[in-house]
Amino acid sequence: MDSMTRNDKNSSGLNLKTLVQITLLGALSAVLMLFQIPYPPAPMLKLDIADIPALIGGFAFGPWIGLAIVLLKNLLFIMLKFSSEELIGLLMNTLATGTFVGISSYIYHRNKSINNAIFSLGGGVLGSVLVMIPLNFLMMPLFFKIFLPHVPAPEGNQLLSIILFSVIPFNVVKGVLNGFLTFLVYKRVVAFLRLPGELKPVV
Repeated sequence: MDSMTRNDKNSSGLNLKTLVQITLLGALSAVLMLFQIPYPPAPMLKLDIADIPALIGGFAFGPWIGLAIVLLKNLLFIMLKFSSEELIGLLMNTLATGTFVGISSYIYHRNKSINNAIFSLGGGVLGSVLVMIPLNFLMMPLFFKIFLPHVPAPEGNQLLSIILFSVIPFNVVKGVLNGFLTFLVYKRVVAFLRLPGELKPVV
């Protein structure tokens, strides 16, 4: 199984080639986000693998570039598939994915090894899950009031139940899926796009 290994050199600046690579990753992420499938226990939540290019960019270039790819992805997605209902969803997606990518990339860049790659992805998933708990308490009732005014907004124990048994498992599943697939394809994508990735064996 291909995996991520140690890097001897860091990328040097945002030259034209780097900007093109980042743009390609952002565009790929936006396209992948178009292919969403409902999360079976809670069909209003949608699974996708659009976090993979942002994770690859963050691991290759650093956390700030990973976050830039997340923002670019969502801007392109608005252009490709705009609807008013997406605005709150995209805000939540930006915060969830940004936390996932930012934490994972930051931890990985402190020690570029296979073990730390796994640890960093796990840390990113955990951070994303924790951040989304209070955000869903705030934003889910607001979403119902704005876009589903004829449907009673969940509150109290009902809202807590939705977050505990739908939102948290969804964020875990999505994070683990994107993290695992990133781990599998990272080396190939780095080689294909000639990113400053880890292509040398661990010593």
